[in-house]
Amino acid sequence: MKKVLIAADEVDKWSQLCEGLKNEWECTTVNLDVFEKFHTIAVYDAVLMLVRNDNGKLSRLIWEVRQYSRAPIIVVIPGIQAVKKYIEWGADLVFPHPSVSLIDTYLYALLRRSDIAWNTGRKREKQEMIQKGKLLIDWRYHTAYWGERELTTLNEREKAFLYLLADASRQVVTHEIIFEQLWKEPYGDDSANMIWCFVRRLRKKMEKTEPEAAKIIQSIRKVGYYLDIDRH
Repeated sequence: MKKVLIAADEVDKWSQLCEGLKNEWECTTVNLDVFEKFHTIAVYDAVLMLVRNDNGKLSRLIWEVRQYSRAPIIVVIPGIQAVKKYIEWGADLVFPHPSVSLIDTYLYALLRRSDIAWNTGRKREKQEMIQKGKLLIDWRYHTAYWGERELTTLNEREKAFLYLLADASRQVVTHEIIFEQLWKEPYGDDSANMIWCFVRRLRKKMEKTEPEAAKIIQSIRKVGYYLDIDRH
């Protein structure tokens, strides 16, 4: 069952709609006012925003979510007229008149078309070279560089990890995806700890090249990792 994150401004007033959606989706409902840790949406397949009155923050919120995920975003605002601005900020659909059947239908359609490889299992063509800030990965020769310096001490798994994060850009790659792609085994109870130890060793290697290099790898506790390409 696909996971849907529902962010509502008045959770109790949207309860009937939320309950109806739970028949088809694994839903988690949070209050829109405290929906600030955008990285955590990496574990969800879609985001549904239920808003009765836009206080001017909704467009920014949509934009923030879009920075960390390519998951479909559906916005419901009863009676809204200015639909275009929310689409421009990153929403996929905006409904002025919500209904369970309509949202169900469009969630199915959007998720079917989603190109998020780690959610759908579809394979994407591997890019030969990826550069994010000072980090450059040349997959043709399995080499990695920080600026002009080659990261010669990295092993293949460490290079693959950096490539995985770089390919996801600023989006968070979950522990499950990291473990299954790099270890080629099902995610288990000790997998998160194995990843933590692995990343700790990788950061130490990168620090020897340049202290700032290791800081490009950022973690979201109990979720996964991403590259902080804005600061480094």
